[in-house]
This record gives sequence, structure tokens and C-alpha cells, in this order.
Amino acid sequence: LSTGWVDTAQAYLVAASINSALPQNQGFAKGKVADLRISQGIARYKGSFLPFPVQPFAVDALDNDWSNTVLLLKGEGLNNSTNLVDESVSAKSVAVAGNARIVTTEKKFGSSSLYFVGSGDYLSVSSTSDLGLGTADFTLVMWVKPAVAPQTGTSMTLLDSRTSMGYAPFTASLYGNTNGTTLGFFDGSGNAYMQTSSPTIPIGSWSHVAWVRKSGVMSLYVNGVACVVSGGSAAAAGAIDFGSSLPLKIGIAADSSTGAYNGYLDNLRITKGVARYNSSFTVPA
Repeated sequence: LSTGWVDTAQAYLVAASINSALPQNQGFAKGKVADLRISQGIARYKGSFLPFPVQPFAVDALDNDWSNTVLLLKGEGLNNSTNLVDESVSAKSVAVAGNARIVTTEKKFGSSSLYFVGSGDYLSVSSTSDLGLGTADFTLVMWVKPAVAPQTGTSMTLLDSRTSMGYAPFTASLYGNTNGTTLGFFDGSGNAYMQTSSPTIPIGSWSHVAWVRKSGVMSLYVNGVACVVSGGSAAAAGAIDFGSSLPLKIGIAADSSTGAYNGYLDNLRITKGVARYNSSFTVPA
């Protein structure tokens, strides 16, 4: 069991029976146990599934900000499965719409990734206080492999926390710039936004993308390189109040029809209260 995990209301025996009447040496398991986890309030599996051979459920000992991770979608599972598991510290149910699914034909890490056809398929998480990012620091990060480029002047939505179109707080997207596909960040109402001109995001290849707010200022990164802002303001975008509770759509805009993402997504992570990056960095290989 993870150190620091204590339930004062219930005691547990692992690899032993609670029945004291059993003869000596009976009721005990012989062997090894790894990655034991008991989850309350969430059914992690809804059908057949693959185990997690690369990154199991255990807390990442190298992640000093694990306790601040409020959403973690690694996209692991059987080919064409819609059984999506949030592996954050407070696991949430993830609803699937359209043809969004897990595929094993493409992945950055593990054995699979999430695939979006780009025609009304998306994932959604119901409104929760975990996603109410307020005015504090945060980090939105994922790997993307777009299958097509957004048309110039339009966006393909990766994350949308609005309750309706034209309403703040935010959308994080791929933007069709004149020089290629870049990152965008918009408050939904048009009052605060960021458009970037570089680095560009290649079509058909994996890229690490991140949106970070630190001390009220937004910064965007592609493959660890800080983006050049070509429109809007990092300070204005960073000043948005994201409220105390928000929903989330992944792969489409708030109206569930526009800005559909066409491509693959892997290892989506939202960290609340922590700016994981404050300058250019080396992305994991």
C-alpha cells in the first residue's frame, strides 16, 4: 500500500484471512502482489480490458505534483474500446460520444492511444470542483498527433470547459495559422485569447503540447519550446477566472458539433494549482 494512505474507519488484511479459527499456516497467500489499489465510488472497468504494462496505477514516485493531478487519461485499453479510465488521484467518469475510442494502431507511450475521427465524436467529464481552476496556477498537457490540419483561421478543439458557446472560461486548441498549425487558447467570449505563430505542429507526427498559467500569466509550449505569441495577450489570458466548478469536453467545442479534432491523443494530464513549466524544457522521450 502507498505510504501515507490511511483509512481510520476500516482495517484491511492483505494476503491473510481474518478468520482466526483457521489452523496454523492456512488462510495465507503465498506469492507476490504488485500495484494493489482499491477505488471507492468508481468502476474502473466496464468490459474486457488490457492490463497496464508500462505505467500501472501506482503513484509516480518521480512526480512531486501527483497529488495535484485532477485528470489523467493515458488512453490504455483494447483496440476500439470505449472503456476510458481516469487514473488521477480523484478518478472521474469519462463519457464517450460518437466514434471516439481507444486504438492500438497508434500510441506515444504504452500500447494504445485515444482516437477522434473529427465528425462529432468526443469525450466529456461532468462539472466538478476539481476542474474549477479559479485564478490559481495550472498545467494542461498532452501528446497529440493530428491527422489533418485545421483550415487557416479556424481551430480544432482539444479541451473546452465552457457550458455553452460564447461563454468563458476557456478552449485549448490547435489553430490554423498562415504558416502552419499552432497552439491557441481562448476564453470563449473573445475578451481574452492567445494565438501563436511558432513552433508549428507537424501533421501526422506526435507532439507534446502544454498550456501553463503561472502567477497570472499564460505560456504555451510545443515539444518543450515556448511559443511565440502572435495575437492576444499572455497576461489577459492568464487573468481569466475559471470558476469553482467546470465541465470538460475533449476533442470538440462546447456545442458538441464545431471545432472537432481529427487525430490521436495520448497521456492527457490536468494539474491544478501547479505550473509544471516556467521556461523551455526537455519533453519525455
